[in-house]
Amino acid sequence: MPTLNQVIGTILQDIGKAKQTADVSSKKIGEQYKKDAILKHFPIPRVEIKDLTIDLKFAVTNVTDNEIEIAVTNSELEKISEANISSLQLNTEINKYQIDNQQNVIEL
Repeated sequence: MPTLNQVIGTILQDIGKAKQTADVSSKKIGEQYKKDAILKHFPIPRVEIKDLTIDLKFAVTNVTDNEIEIAVTNSELEKISEANISSLQLNTEINKYQIDNQQNVIEL
């Protein structure tokens, strides 16, 4: 089972990758607009998510000195009593994070 830090880290990495994908797409669209006589006068479409809230349901399955293992999938959580399932709300401003070359999340 994954550890809590792996799950949260993966979520933050995926947010960064999604922003990167959207930015690359905007760049490609911008290049197409630049070449078109009419489209070059239009603003380049882009997507921006200023903040994101994720509700993460999980249950602690094991605790060691340095790690907290958790269950996060529906199939895993169905086997666990509702009283033992926790919820964590992650709030982040997308534009304050980026992914470096080693896939580490960096807060700006």
